[in-house]
Amino acid sequence: MNYAWINYGNEYIEFVDEQWANEQIKSINILSGGQDYYDSISVCDTWDKLFQIIPNRRHQIEYWLKNGTWEVSPIILDCNSFPIKPKGVEINGKYQLVEGHTRTGILNSLIKINMKESFNLNNTHKVWIMRNKLK
Repeated sequence: MNYAWINYGNEYIEFVDEQWANEQIKSINILSGGQDYYDSISVCDTWDKLFQIIPNRRHQIEYWLKNGTWEVSPIILDCNSFPIKPKGVEINGKYQLVEGHTRTGILNSLIKINMKESFNLNNTHKVWIMRNKLK
């Protein structure tokens, strides 16, 4: 696992909730092993295409439509807070998505759909930033 080397004890790691803009969320680094899946969800520009790709996530889409954001916030690693990284781990960029690939992919598609047929999509969303306290 790419993040197994991280000591998740409270004295080492903190989770901070932040509001991030859509464009900032779109710029998060994705692990190469999950990039194809993420991309396949991110490219939909119609409701039909989105429901074809994620047919079992209708409840998530309904939550988006009602609330303009996700029900559960994704976890994003602050890569710069880990100055020393073990050899062989894939940590790239300033921020990297740890958990929430489907949700952030859905957001990317909803941004495209919202450009065609406007609905109540928020411009910012809550995210959990995972940081190393000992940096």
